[in-house]
Order: sequence, then structure tokens, then C-alpha cells
Amino acid sequence: MKKKALIFLSLVMFITTDICLADDALGVTECILKSTINQGIDILKNKESSDEQKLQSFDTLLAEKCHTDLMSMLALGKKGWVSFMPDQRVEFTKAFITLMTRTYYNKLSQADVTNVKVTYKDNIEVSKSKRTLKTVMSNSDEGFDVDYKFALRQDHWAIYDMEIEGISLIASYRSQFTDFLKTRSAADLLTEMQSNEQKFTAKTVVK
Repeated sequence: MKKKALIFLSLVMFITTDICLADDALGVTECILKSTINQGIDILKNKESSDEQKLQSFDTLLAEKCHTDLMSMLALGKKGWVSFMPDQRVEFTKAFITLMTRTYYNKLSQADVTNVKVTYKDNIEVSKSKRTLKTVMSNSDEGFDVDYKFALRQDHWAIYDMEIEGISLIASYRSQFTDFLKTRSAADLLTEMQSNEQKFTAKTVVK
């Protein structure tokens, strides 16, 4: 399997994240990742579903299972987030979810998601409300480090970021949004996200 196919699978696992109860903190990340491999593969390989139906499934899963509010706040950065009106924050969160699923769907749907091995290296308690699971994703002689970052959302754990070989998915988006907002407005950003999905792409993806 090519390295970028492994990266696309790691993104499948990110956007189809399941959740586990907070009182299972030590095993929560492994529980989430193990359960979502099959879930993501099932969506991608369901021949009875159209592309649009699969996209809707990913949208729903991301909204329900990931810490989308925290993801959106971090993607905009503190200055960007406070500059948005409450209704714009809601609109941004929705647009950001859609942006991520649409950006990666075509690549994810073409990736070989069979025979992938995930090695769990460490489960780190960053704080009482945050954890990091360090993994290595591999197939044959290829592999790379993927760190999944978790935060408590009410009484459940959910992923809010991932780092592929040290590059943060959320930070990559944040740098682009920050640059855009230096010269444009919040309304302009929302319009651009909704009308031009290819403008913003996380730099973690290998071309």
C-alpha cells in the first residue's frame, strides 16, 4: 500500500470516530480507533449507497462523534473565533465539517483500506480532560506516526485533532483561515468555504 493511502485511512478513522465513556479513560482511544476502522470501511465500500449518501453519512458521524465545537475553535484560532458572531460560529462549524468530508471523500474512496495494521504506542494523559494516543499505521514495510488527540465532551471522549508525522490537521487549516481573515471578513470566509471547497486543504495530505 502506498504511503498516502495509509494517510487517507487515518483520515477515515478521524472523521468516523466513535465515542466511549469517560470512565474508561485508559482504553478509550483504542476502543474508538478499533471500532471505527470497520465503520469507515463499511461506509466507503457500501455499493448500495451513492456518493452523496456516503458523504452525508460522514457528515453525520463527524457531527455526532467528534468534538466539533473545539475543532472549529482551534481551526479559527482565538482571535478568529471571538471575531465571529454567535450565528457565524454555528455556520462556520457546519461549513468546516462539510469542508473536511468533501475535501477528502474522493481520495478516501479510492484508498486501499484492507490489511492495515495499527500499532498502539502510548496512551498519554495530557490533563484530566485531554489525552493523546500515539500510533503507527503500517502495511508491509511502510508506516508512519499518527497521534490522535482526545478531549472530554460532556461525559464522553472525542477526537478533536490528529497529527500525521508531527503535522497537525487543525493547525494546517488554522494557518490558512488566519491568512484569509487578515484581509477578508468572517462573512467572506463562510462564503468561500461554502462555494469553493478546494481552496482550503489540510497540508497533512501527501500528494
